[in-house]
Amino acid sequence: MEPRQLNQITTTLATRGANSAPQTMPSVSPALQQKTTLVLQRYGSRENFLTTFSPSLQLSVARHEDRAFFGEAPVLGLLRHAYGENTPIQWLMPQIWDLSEFTNSRGKLDGGQGEFLAGMIAEEYGFLKVTELLLFFYRFKCGRYGRFYGNVDPMVIMIAIRSFVEERNRIIDQHEKKEEEKRSMENALPKISPEDWCRQTGLPECHSAIEVYHMRDRIINHIEALVYAIGVLHKIVCAL
Repeated sequence: MEPRQLNQITTTLATRGANSAPQTMPSVSPALQQKTTLVLQRYGSRENFLTTFSPSLQLSVARHEDRAFFGEAPVLGLLRHAYGENTPIQWLMPQIWDLSEFTNSRGKLDGGQGEFLAGMIAEEYGFLKVTELLLFFYRFKCGRYGRFYGNVDPMVIMIAIRSFVEERNRIIDQHEKKEEEKRSMENALPKISPEDWCRQTGLPECHSAIEVYHMRDRIINHIEALVYAIGVLHKIVCAL
């Protein structure tokens, strides 16, 4: 499918039901209302959002995977609060059609199948950021999650998303462990600046808590190695 055709589809979907898109959500929590407001401030109208996060952005997202997982893009489920109930489906359908065209399969999804598939993804995976889903569609195109045989199969896509989410969860777990280790390092140090601590202990100057932590570890290792060497030397002397 040509980029111009996708843009036309995106624009058509964006204007569908635009007059009924809610601008305020009085029944939601203050935290959700704040997130909704930030989306509206950052991306503007529904049409602008759908155009900004069109399938053409997939390659750029793939080049910066960390941003896809840990950036500030909204989750899919938040779109219904910001732009209207059907917006997650309206955003997903161009992604699905683009994937269908890319695979060049003989059997394409019809409009009803595509919309139902988009609804399933929105219902089951509303917690995913739109950038994560862009990354998923890119990886699917790369053959990372299998392929279609003759026809575009919605079940293959759903199984592939499940595999993607497993990968995503592992990446997030690893990231959180690293952040926890970093916090533990910082909490283990005295509550003074790294520079002052180094001056008080006579160590080479460090500029961050992590540098001090690593320096302390190296000193402890040297001391342990020295104690071991003294013990070995003591045994040798006693054996003479």
